[in-house]
Amino acid sequence: NYILIIRLLLLDPGKYQSHPTMGIGLRTKYRFGSNKNDNILQSLQADIKEQMSKFLPQVSYKNIELVLDNSNRLGIIIETDEGGAYVIGYDTETQGIEAAASYVLDNL
Repeated sequence: NYILIIRLLLLDPGKYQSHPTMGIGLRTKYRFGSNKNDNILQSLQADIKEQMSKFLPQVSYKNIELVLDNSNRLGIIIETDEGGAYVIGYDTETQGIEAAASYVLDNL
């Protein structure tokens, strides 16, 4: 599931003709400048929830948390119903996924 979540985050909408609305477009749609914009984070969080519900219904989650630090590194934490979490780091400057634990079994 971890790889599927990452692919959904990075996929640009419109890439697949059979599913034109699939994809969050993290690299192209969301830009994070020097100031933290809560509207961007709220929009991204809503997109993640909608996309996961529609295209990854097998991944049940209870919460999605986004954290943007002073270095513009974005942390995406998807807490599962089972008590674990998918933790994904995204470097907004290099636009790359950072190494992160794929599934943390301990409660956050």
